[in-house]
Amino acid sequence: MSVTIPSNAVVTVRHEYLLEDNVAYNVLHYRLVNATVLATGLPVATEPLASAAIPALAEGAFIPWATAWTPAAASTVFYTGVTAQKVFPGDRSIPYHYIPPAAEEGLIDSEPLPLQDSITILKKTGFGTRWGMGRLYFVGIPESHQTGGRIDGALGVLLNAVASAMLSDLVVDDGVVQYTWRPVVTNVPTTLFPHVNDIEITVVSDGIIKSQRRRRPGKGI
Repeated sequence: MSVTIPSNAVVTVRHEYLLEDNVAYNVLHYRLVNATVLATGLPVATEPLASAAIPALAEGAFIPWATAWTPAAASTVFYTGVTAQKVFPGDRSIPYHYIPPAAEEGLIDSEPLPLQDSITILKKTGFGTRWGMGRLYFVGIPESHQTGGRIDGALGVLLNAVASAMLSDLVVDDGVVQYTWRPVVTNVPTTLFPHVNDIEITVVSDGIIKSQRRRRPGKGI
């Protein structure tokens, strides 16, 4: 039986980066809020197949994130692709990977910090418990925009733009159906008591660079 995508299904969207031989990942979550037939604008009559919806999501997520990420990232750090997967409810889909015709390189002419050195962007919902909050570790920080472990104001402005982009819905289509995916914070599928909450606020936590030392080089962060 094929995996389908019901209303409010949760997916992961993994953004992938490369610096020389080292890789890093950012994993974001989205829920399906709308699926309509392109030809009519009407809601779909049956649940879309993951084999159509998820590859479209992987490809459609690439350019919006490249547009947000590259202005704040150092040159020689590359955004190389997207992997998307339905994770909840019911059966997982297989992961679908999108490789663009060309990787996107950071636009700031500077040596980058190691990928495990990052700035935290907080994702907040209306709930203050652990499952109601999330974070993203921005990778590709330019060495020229930091002093003593803190980023400067110019980079802070660019990172605020990245934070704002994280609030946007992803609207993509597979040629037949148009899908609207909303960013969420969630604890599925690792718990018996799932929570899926829309993101209401995103903010750069502070200007301090954190080192994700628990992440091994080459294994992603």
